[in-house]
Amino acid sequence: MEIASGLMDGIGLRLTGSPNMRRANDWTMKKLEEFGLANAHLEAWSPFGRGWSYESCSVRLVSPDVAQLEALPRAWTAPTNGPVRAQVVHARATKSGNGTGKSAASICRGTSPSVRSSSRGSSR
Repeated sequence: MEIASGLMDGIGLRLTGSPNMRRANDWTMKKLEEFGLANAHLEAWSPFGRGWSYESCSVRLVSPDVAQLEALPRAWTAPTNGPVRAQVVHARATKSGNGTGKSAASICRGTSPSVRSSSRGSSR
């Protein structure tokens, strides 16, 4: 549990090419050396491309009411040059969908296929 906690709680999420991935790789190599492995080292693998991480994301509904929304950017999305105003579109993910559709100048509100909404009083 200590090792899992070190990676999950200490380092956290690590997307390929991200600074946290590098931290996790270095942490793992150090742990292997602590366990007594004589030749613990990192090996390069095929070029992946650019890394990605984000510092903050803020989404706010401004009409017809005002509300702060919880949101996360999609991995490897480019930053914006300041605030963006756009229509909100609803997209329901399907198990067969691959998510390659484009929706320029829109903010996508999605629902996972594993998430089910239930009305009051209904049972699952």
